[in-house]
Amino acid sequence: ARFVVNAAGGYADKIAKMIGDESFEIKPRLGDYLLLNRNQGYLTKHTLFPCPDPVLGKGVLVQTTLWGNLILGPTARDTYKPEARDMSDASVQEYILSKCRRLVPYFDPRETFHAFCGARAKSTRGDWIVEPSDMGDGRFVHAAGIDSPGLAGSPAIAVDVVELLKKGGLDCVEDPGFNPNRAPIVTPKRGMRGLRMGPVGKNDAKNPSDASDEKRMASNVVCKCEKVTEMEIVRACRRSLPVDSTQAMRKRTRAGMGHCQGDGENYDCE
Repeated sequence: ARFVVNAAGGYADKIAKMIGDESFEIKPRLGDYLLLNRNQGYLTKHTLFPCPDPVLGKGVLVQTTLWGNLILGPTARDTYKPEARDMSDASVQEYILSKCRRLVPYFDPRETFHAFCGARAKSTRGDWIVEPSDMGDGRFVHAAGIDSPGLAGSPAIAVDVVELLKKGGLDCVEDPGFNPNRAPIVTPKRGMRGLRMGPVGKNDAKNPSDASDEKRMASNVVCKCEKVTEMEIVRACRRSLPVDSTQAMRKRTRAGMGHCQGDGENYDCE
């Protein structure tokens, strides 16, 4: 390859070493979250931060999601510290709850229905590494060590990487046909108006292109907890990016992300 962008996350240091660059190491830091039902979301309308820790960062937060759930976390568990890495699930949950009770004392932990854990690709440099490697003659660009808030910063990181590639000699030609606007898949819903809560997944249509069938799919709920309709599933599958797993469907439509977590009585998107 003439140009390489090293965006390998937790393995970015290993990719760098392939060209002799040992300027940083990745030391993953685990972050755990607890997700509570929407009936707890009213407890705050703001993102509540404790005082930041000088080593572990912003701390354990209490906030509402865009969909009205209450979410607690994250932790900051360095994987190279056995006492942090090997904490039991119960210990992690109690740690999060104890920290969050200082900010919002009245939430009900029994309303927790899901827990998440992910690894941030924290580097020994202590900051994001968005730069050309000293070993790559300008054609090997790092986008490494991207920990929190990497998702929010990703559009700006992409712009910086493009500029670095240009400086390295890549001829970047803007695509005149690129459309920066993407139509949403999920349709906002107000209560149950216009939706049909029959048996999930039932499809009695003869012609899927028929207008009446599209109307039926738009009202046929196939995930009851999140009120995802058959039409939203079909739209997601017809997008250019392949949908090859139930996890991919969850990320695009929220099907299976509610309280039942994909229970067969409420969910049938396959």
